[in-house]
Amino acid sequence: MGLREQLDIIKIIDPSAQISPTDSEFIIELNCLTDDKLKQKRSKQRKLQQKALRKKQVKEQRQARKERLSGLFLNEEVLSLKVTEEEEEDHEGDVEVLM
Repeated sequence: MGLREQLDIIKIIDPSAQISPTDSEFIIELNCLTDDKLKQKRSKQRKLQQKALRKKQVKEQRQARKERLSGLFLNEEVLSLKVTEEEEEDHEGDVEVLM
């Protein structure tokens, strides 16, 4: 368990616990961790994951909006290429794009 997780669990078990800045490892008695406290920890973790996901989605939406407003990608086309065995032997990976 990482240091951050240990600190989170300590705060859940005993919110008034005093932690020294020089402490690097902690002994955690799991019998002090009740179901309610465990649910609280899971809820907090779920909220943080949802927040990170939302932040990523907002960033992607913002980037898409910038691309749309800039107009640089208006004429963008997606092309699919199919290489047959005969062509592969003749050109060995050369691809020419004509516009």
